[in-house]
Amino acid sequence: MDNEELTNQNNEQETIVNDSKLKLIIRNIIELENKNVKTRELNDDAIKKKIEKIIEEEVKCC
Repeated sequence: MDNEELTNQNNEQETIVNDSKLKLIIRNIIELENKNVKTRELNDDAIKKKIEKIIEEEVKCC
């Protein structure tokens, strides 16, 4: 493999990881929102902080 092929392969792998992380983040946020709609436990600011935490944890992980 030459450098261009390796670069393209690495870019494709990064995209796969990014897509899977994005799907996980979205799923977690939706679950949080659905739970809160039922319980009304958290206000807007608390939801915002929890969403930020979800994103930060997934971006830092791996």
